[in-house]
Amino acid sequence: MLRAFDYKCAYTGEPLTPENFSFDHVQTRSKNGVHHISNIVPCTQEANNRKHAKDFQEWYINSKYYSLDRLIKIMAWQEFALDVWPY
Repeated sequence: MLRAFDYKCAYTGEPLTPENFSFDHVQTRSKNGVHHISNIVPCTQEANNRKHAKDFQEWYINSKYYSLDRLIKIMAWQEFALDVWPY
């Protein structure tokens, strides 16, 4: 997963370090998001805290971090991970 995102935050594109590293459920667990690798991305702790339990697409499109390229990469990761590791 880290290689798929070039060791960068899926949301911000910032390099991940031991000090700022976190994982996030793209579709939050509190809103029925599944605990599966296809729904998890590496991110900075700051981005994870800002997203919290918000709807992913609504939050991301309106966030200061938004990038169409990163959105496509997140969606491609979800599809790839489901193909490789089906439920």
